[in-house]
Amino acid sequence: MDEKALALMRDTGLPVARELAEMLLTRADINNCLISLKVWSEEFSSAVKADDERGHAIGVSLFRDVVTQFVACFDGDTNTYPLVVEEVYPDFEGIAVTFRRLRDLRKSYAAHRYGAARQGVVGIHIDPTTGRYLARGGILATYIGEGEVVHQRLIAIVEQALGFVGARIVELEGRFEKEALAIPPLDRLKLPFARVTPGPEALKKSRGELMRGKEPAPDDEK
Repeated sequence: MDEKALALMRDTGLPVARELAEMLLTRADINNCLISLKVWSEEFSSAVKADDERGHAIGVSLFRDVVTQFVACFDGDTNTYPLVVEEVYPDFEGIAVTFRRLRDLRKSYAAHRYGAARQGVVGIHIDPTTGRYLARGGILATYIGEGEVVHQRLIAIVEQALGFVGARIVELEGRFEKEALAIPPLDRLKLPFARVTPGPEALKKSRGELMRGKEPAPDDEK
């Protein structure tokens, strides 16, 4: 389909279209998570040497982004069609405990507080016999994951979610085609033009506000 045809795409307003669009966004998010998670596990995980500042910074950022973005796909407060843990992982042993930990991490990251995932202590070194002051000391600890077994488990969890969403998209695509074809041709001509709202000003609005604010394209775009 050429650019002109895409520019004339109409918004059906069908509920199944909204759900399909959300699932496509969710698949994109989870796919990003999987790519980032594999890079993190292979190159920037907790195995990175403590004195490698660059590796440590990248590792922390990748892990934080994966947890935040992935768990958000299951969040009913921010998603109209959130994934449900029990549906995505009906037979995944220990998934409830794992997701509870991931959700706790995500809350910590999102609140910029981190809890036990971000700690610092300043103290003093003393002579163990006399108590004489020797020097000031400090300990900083930032959580960026655990061992290789945990890495592979996380990857498996994300891969299973990606497969689940992919199957859901196939189902929704079939329903959408059927319902879109059922719309009479003359009614299709009355449908508003499909569009997104780019630009800095749009960032101030919630996704719900953007959806409610859709309007037909101006006459010069017809």
